[in-house]
Amino acid sequence: MASSRSHRAAKAVKTLLIILVSALAAALTGCSGSDATAPDASKASIRFYNGNTASARTELNNNELVDVLQPGAVSSRVDVDPTTDSALFRVFDGATNAIVAQRRAKVNPVSYSLVLFPATSVFGCVRRPEECVLHEDASAPPAGRARIRVINATTDGTEFSLKIDGMEVLKNQELGVCAISNVVDIEAGDHEVTLVRTTNEQYAAAYRTVTLKAGVSYTLMLSGSLSFEDQYAFRARLFADAVGTSDDVDLYIPPDVGKYQIVNAVAGLKAFEVKLDGVARPETAKVPFAESTGYVDLEIGTHTTGVFVNGTPLIQETRTTTTLRSRKTLFVTGSMVPPNLAGIEVADLVQPLSANTATVRFMNLAPDAPALDFYRIANGVETVIDGSAMMEFRQTTKIANGTMQFTEMPAGRVTILAKKANTSVVVLPPTQVTLVPGEISTLWLGGLSAAAQLYHVKHN
Repeated sequence: MASSRSHRAAKAVKTLLIILVSALAAALTGCSGSDATAPDASKASIRFYNGNTASARTELNNNELVDVLQPGAVSSRVDVDPTTDSALFRVFDGATNAIVAQRRAKVNPVSYSLVLFPATSVFGCVRRPEECVLHEDASAPPAGRARIRVINATTDGTEFSLKIDGMEVLKNQELGVCAISNVVDIEAGDHEVTLVRTTNEQYAAAYRTVTLKAGVSYTLMLSGSLSFEDQYAFRARLFADAVGTSDDVDLYIPPDVGKYQIVNAVAGLKAFEVKLDGVARPETAKVPFAESTGYVDLEIGTHTTGVFVNGTPLIQETRTTTTLRSRKTLFVTGSMVPPNLAGIEVADLVQPLSANTATVRFMNLAPDAPALDFYRIANGVETVIDGSAMMEFRQTTKIANGTMQFTEMPAGRVTILAKKANTSVVVLPPTQVTLVPGEISTLWLGGLSAAAQLYHVKHN
């Protein structure tokens, strides 16, 4: 009898252990894999993007949605109940608690991005106040692919385009002021992501090689300002829209520099050395006649340029001022005998006047040449090139009341001729040059006039 009771007790304990183990296994299964992070299909999922220049917090129908979030940051996803009527979203300044922006919208059981855009100003005038936007997110990317979009929350009205591995995937029309772009699907893997500024001057504003994972959606959020004097530094941060990941990464921002190159246009001088701020660089160590150093980066500020031959200074302490993204060329001109040396600094264009034509500047840098008229010959007809008549030594093309040094010319093989101004005396015989569409260049007459030639310097 006692043995029977003992057997039944042991059996009960065994049954209890089986139940406990099964429950524990079920609990562990529920916490493993991606099920724990899978959104509740009956809920709305909201992620807050603070594109403003100050910290911010958000409320939904007077209940806290996201606590204080720093500028340029993104919150975790928050699940909320859908609404049958429009709900009130309010965004507050994180420091003063003042209402920054608000919006009413119906909330459905889908994923959203709540984006706070900053007040945007152009040329010092406020263009639009802060604004919050509730944006329904796209579905998951196709198998084996990643998905990327861009939020432009910059403060200075800058427009961009996005390139991936050198190919433009989002045009500037899609990345305008306070904009959320369409999504772009791309094969998973490592990719070079480049953000190109397209407003005013065109240049790479941010870049980096990043790893995009299959099945993951990414948001490249742009915040702050590209204006040098603005207190809000520009940031381009790539956020992964996946719970529990640490894939967020900042793109590299190029330094605030200007570009500067030096050209050897000294008649009869085989080569010289250039020192910038007293320092010789590999690219400036030897500059042959008619060639340039190529553009070098100079930090914003004032710099000195020295030109030397075998250690003897020809031009010493010529000063230049570099501004944000400026591009300049210094032509070292004149002759050694008789000594007549001077540096002529000119500002270069960053963007061509047209993508379909060549953007060209002419210069008369032949030290003994008279004032010149430059002609283009087409179908046997000589036509003076716009802004390039009566050009004295060390002068350039001047059009639009002397404010513009560049003119448009047709791309392709072009024949150029130069004559003594207002005469038929030929200084440069008909010379063929190849002009490239979209290219910015200077064509300059160099050497002594008896054997002067036309030389070419590129600016883009």
